[in-house]
Amino acid sequence: MAAMMSLPGQTWAVEGQYESFIDNRGHQLIDLSGGFGLQVPEVVQAVSRQVDKIGLSNRVLLSAPLIELCKQLSEFMPEGLENSYVCNSGDEAFEGALKLVRSINPHRRTVIAVGGVAFGSLSYGRYLSAPELYPESGEFLGIKVVHVDSVHDLPDMAIWQDCFALCYGPLRTAANGLLEAVDPMLIASLERIANSQRVATLFNDVDTCLGSVGHLLSQSLSGARPDIVVLGKSLGGGCIPIGTYTCSHALAYKAYGKVSPAKHGSTTAGNPPSCIAARTALHYAQEHRLDQRSLDNGKALATELADFNAKAIGGIVKVPLASTEQAVEAQRALYAAGVHIRRPSGRELLLRCPLVARTERVVDAARLIKRTLQYAA
Repeated sequence: MAAMMSLPGQTWAVEGQYESFIDNRGHQLIDLSGGFGLQVPEVVQAVSRQVDKIGLSNRVLLSAPLIELCKQLSEFMPEGLENSYVCNSGDEAFEGALKLVRSINPHRRTVIAVGGVAFGSLSYGRYLSAPELYPESGEFLGIKVVHVDSVHDLPDMAIWQDCFALCYGPLRTAANGLLEAVDPMLIASLERIANSQRVATLFNDVDTCLGSVGHLLSQSLSGARPDIVVLGKSLGGGCIPIGTYTCSHALAYKAYGKVSPAKHGSTTAGNPPSCIAARTALHYAQEHRLDQRSLDNGKALATELADFNAKAIGGIVKVPLASTEQAVEAQRALYAAGVHIRRPSGRELLLRCPLVARTERVVDAARLIKRTLQYAA
């Protein structure tokens, strides 16, 4: 296991389980950076058994674990979403989903996206997330993006007529730099127009799937009903990266006809070990009610930090601070105190409980955070 940490000096995890780990300097930490969790025995053992049979390979075009994963996803998804494609990562899956819908309307050039949603780090995702920072990507891809932030700035019909995809997710970073749930009214309004204009809708659940916001599928947070759902990150069970996108058979047929591509799209995507990791993670999330565990852990964390105006969105707890600089300093202090979080990008700390985190360790982390913030104040 080697998880790089976002601090100077190149620290990384060398040993750990669930939400706790020891870094390369012998420092014991509680991980509140999100994800599935570290070295979950059920996932590790299942993957190890598969690796003993056959490891990562780009020569396995079709396998029983791949077919079984696609079947399991069709049962996990809402009715009507039954056709899955498997990729190396969630970011790659989002790219694949966009390419699928673009093939249906190849002459259209516009993507309408909810502003502030993180769509990934590859070509489409990076451009959709921050088009002002990557104009060359838009030129290269031959697309333009229109961001929508509220029901008061819906695109006019001329924009919709050139649109081939509506992209959204459960969370967004607002103009004030704070994380928030996407407004359900905004999603409902956008979906209604998209459906009337026959524009495909893509829901990016890469960073939040399997329970992070209190729902196994994060679209339930807002009542979204997308045409395509993209999963990743936690889907790999904290063991092997994997991503998927799932649509209806009708949408896949519309894009590809009878010549549907393989169930995986590149290099080692869809290899047996990663499919076993995903199958085990899906089963574990449902059997252990990781959505409810996230709600419980988020509530426990926010309650302990109520004096700092902490608010929970499922298992993600937001602690507002005066500035981004203060948040970055707090992150460093927390690492020294024994709590690892992601590097802040705004003026708040985002405490993300791993899906398998034990509540008693989350409370331990909350007390360390409380002591650290009180000292800093």
